[in-house]
Amino acid sequence: MSNARMRYFIRVTNIAIFNALVEAAEKHAAEQNVTYEAQRRNGYYELSTGSAALWHDLYLYGQMIAQAQDEYIDGGELPA
Repeated sequence: MSNARMRYFIRVTNIAIFNALVEAAEKHAAEQNVTYEAQRRNGYYELSTGSAALWHDLYLYGQMIAQAQDEYIDGGELPA
């Protein structure tokens, strides 16, 4: 099994969902002493972090919001 560092991402197309995720990330990142990046890329709003715990919390939160509004959300991991 590889020990390669991973980067976790969440992509949405709705700016309101993105803003909610960034607000939650600010709070949780400070509490967990981790970092994240938020940007617009290729028509998506994207939030990424090296913290699996932060990503997991944010992705579940984002899924609840996106599902309630029938909006797009995607997430996963990539090699850092």
